[in-house]
Order: sequence, then structure tokens, then C-alpha cells
Amino acid sequence: FLSAAVADPTAAEATAADKKRERMPLSPQLRKQALEWVLFKNEHVVVINKPSGIPMMPGSNQGINIADMLAAWQFTNTAPPLVCHNLDRETSGVVVLARNKNAHRMLGRMFMKRVVPNSVYWGFLSGTPTANFGRIRMHFEVTKARGGNQIVARPTPTATSKVGIAEY
Repeated sequence: FLSAAVADPTAAEATAADKKRERMPLSPQLRKQALEWVLFKNEHVVVINKPSGIPMMPGSNQGINIADMLAAWQFTNTAPPLVCHNLDRETSGVVVLARNKNAHRMLGRMFMKRVVPNSVYWGFLSGTPTANFGRIRMHFEVTKARGGNQIVARPTPTATSKVGIAEY
């Protein structure tokens, strides 16, 4: 959540850099594309359909990203919306943007308490599966890896793993 980044001094520097980036005007084509992604809007939230291949935050490739497009979803507000959660670059799906700080705080709590069902994924396949329905049960644990954390899936539980169940 973006509100947690404020306590980190390096995040404050990144926020200043992001504000400079937000001042760049969006092209009419990019603004039109951003508005086409809107699924729902009210006084509290803007819900967008993020396509795969679009990162949430700026990276080394300097291409299009959601953070740089926030001004397109500002509408009549005086400030751009706040990102409530993230999706990976290659994941397409629904992203909720808060239109004010109170909505951001409430949605952040809802995501943290898992009140919002935020882990439903759909897959597409070619051909016919051998079973009409089923359940996959795996145990996931976070391990330290070079450059950050890594999630490891295991068929049997360990002392630090958490169960994950996918039904199809």
C-alpha cells in the first residue's frame, strides 16, 4: 500500500520523483486509452481494467505504466487517485484506485483484512481438460533469494508454509 511507503525516507525521495513525472501531460491518445479502461467510477473509487504487459510503477524500460497515467483518472478531483493494491506487470485484471485519502485508508484496511476478494484468477487453455472439476492444494513459503524474496510451492507442509487451494 502506498501509505506504508511514507515512513521510509527513501520512499519519500521516490515520491518526489514520481510527482515530477506526474507533471508531464498525458498525450490525448494515452488519456483516451486510460478512460477506456474505466469499469466503474463513483465519488470514492475508480475501478480500471489493467491490461497485461503494463507495470503498475515506473521501471527501467521507461514505457507506459499505471502510476504515470493516474492523472487521466483524476476527473473532477483536485488530485489524482491513489493506488490501493498492485498487480504484476504480466497480470491483467481489476485495479481499484481511491479518489481521496479516506477511501484509500478504508480500502487499504479491507485489502489487508482480506474483506475484498483479491485473489480470483481466470486462465484460458487450448484443448479439453481431462477432468471437469478438481482441487489443487499446495503449501507456499517465502524464502530469501538474491534480489528479494521468493515464493516456493511445496506439495507437503513445512513449519513455515501456508496452504493455498485452487478449485477448477
